[in-house]
Amino acid sequence: MSELDLSSQPEVLALFDGPVSMVVGSSNEHKRPHFARAQGIRCGEKTNSVVVFIPEVVAHSILNDVQENNNIAVTVGDISNFETRQFVGVCTHVEEASDSDLELCDTMLARSGETVSMFFGEEGGESWKRMVTRPAKAFHIQVLNVYDQTPGNRAGAKLL
Repeated sequence: MSELDLSSQPEVLALFDGPVSMVVGSSNEHKRPHFARAQGIRCGEKTNSVVVFIPEVVAHSILNDVQENNNIAVTVGDISNFETRQFVGVCTHVEEASDSDLELCDTMLARSGETVSMFFGEEGGESWKRMVTRPAKAFHIQVLNVYDQTPGNRAGAKLL
């Protein structure tokens, strides 16, 4: 099986620039599921990898899970049109998020907050923008498959 090249599929990665909501799912060795809201995502150093940033305040279960079972999924949804992708793979390592990673989280949160304001008013948008981003863990993920999770007929379709 050939290695995925996410960079060859710009439409798959286009969500990373938009106003997004992100959830990371994992499970422990007994398959008990956990999830946490992520606050940032970027392409990894390898063409088949992404790095997801989860605030430490909610990262505990995911961090424990990937030590027992490194399978992980990241769902990234554009909150302006509900276009959604799920990146499924394995966590290769976890480290502290860098200052530039945290700045990316802040930018993504602010961008998303502006869109939330359009749907839920200024108060809703300001609440969104105040979500915790620091400190955060950087989860490096080797992506094995990408699925369309946009509501509709193609939901669940394998893209890569």
